[in-house]
Amino acid sequence: MNKDEIIIFVAGLAIMLTIAFLLRSAIKKIAEKAIVDRKLSTGIYRFFPIEGDQAVRLAKGYISGIKIAFWFFVLILPFIYLLSVLNRGL
Repeated sequence: MNKDEIIIFVAGLAIMLTIAFLLRSAIKKIAEKAIVDRKLSTGIYRFFPIEGDQAVRLAKGYISGIKIAFWFFVLILPFIYLLSVLNRGL
């Protein structure tokens, strides 16, 4: 990897991590509000709101799903990119 590729990698990683963190924070905030209110009424659920235990289960599923997606972006994608760059350089 030359100096330009390292700079591009670090800048791209910083942008990707910032976006992933902001999305994770926003979805977690919406899901926690749905758990407290026991009502899910954002996105598609604005037209068909879900209430009660089903809303709580969906919100908890959103929280666990966004955790998986966040760590995928943090750990797996940079590793895949580094492997592709290193294989290209050999």
